[in-house]
Amino acid sequence: MTAKKLTLRELEACAAESGKKLLRTFPEMRLAFLHECGKRRINRAYALRDYYPFWKTNAERSKAGKLLLLNRRDEEHIQIMFDDNIGYGSPHIVDARDAETGQPVSFRVSTLLKA
Repeated sequence: MTAKKLTLRELEACAAESGKKLLRTFPEMRLAFLHECGKRRINRAYALRDYYPFWKTNAERSKAGKLLLLNRRDEEHIQIMFDDNIGYGSPHIVDARDAETGQPVSFRVSTLLKA
């Protein structure tokens, strides 16, 4: 399968067609996510869909993979990622990031119970 890399203009057009805004920075995404989570005070599960062509055109590296936000100060909740392409000793498809700063979290740290 050949992956087509969409231009920024194409991505913005897709978002606009569905009445959405393309969020481009981590702070924008974090605020939008926190806003959505704060709408109701009930337990919820969220799923974020990855964009395969982006991952494929970036040499299938974890930094372009599925986002996993980790809040290492939160001992009450657990963040879990299920995927058949996570390698032993390497995330391969998972882009683990600090939920507050957006900075990458190493695979070693992301797999520890207490970071």
